[in-house]
Amino acid sequence: MTHDDIRANVPLAVAGTLSPEDSQAVITHIADCDECRILYEKHLTLFTDNVLRSATEQPSSPWPNAEAEKPRKAWVRIASWTLVAIVAVGGGALAWKKHQLARTATQIEAFVASARPVPLTSANPNNAATLYLKGQRAVIVLKNLPPLSGGNTFEGWWIVKGHPVSAGTFGYEPVFLTIPHQTASQFTITIEPSGGTQSPTQPPLVRGTLPR
Repeated sequence: MTHDDIRANVPLAVAGTLSPEDSQAVITHIADCDECRILYEKHLTLFTDNVLRSATEQPSSPWPNAEAEKPRKAWVRIASWTLVAIVAVGGGALAWKKHQLARTATQIEAFVASARPVPLTSANPNNAATLYLKGQRAVIVLKNLPPLSGGNTFEGWWIVKGHPVSAGTFGYEPVFLTIPHQTASQFTITIEPSGGTQSPTQPPLVRGTLPR
């Protein structure tokens, strides 16, 4: 496909409606084209926000200052837009990856359905995310964060006694996180160099107070 063909197919790639061959062509192209990669990330953010909005119930929440969000079965679509971001090698690897992604999406769906949601907000109303807590595990769901430039990643931070403790790096797809044994009072997200850092180098994009 030409550069213009890739641009035209980016929304379809994000939605997971392209053939495996065309999806592979898009991923191969955006790996070397910053313009198309940024376009892909913008569409991915919009698509994620729309899926979560359509899949969210609004029951009354027993927890103050917590969003009452319980996504339904549309969570299995997480596998579609996560798959687009992975370069598969061969048909067998692609089938295996689909299986793994579907399994992870199902696990996330089940976790979120019974977890405690904590909204992550910012002075910038365009930035938002939700952290779902249960036991010593959590799931982070990004709703509307700025696109990542080349060589950067999102990194989460548990604030423990006023000090940031890295929760790991992640992209736009929902992922599991492990809560540190220490008592964390807040959770924040920053943009950091690929691979992460030992302490934040950028101001927080979003922040949320954890329940006691």
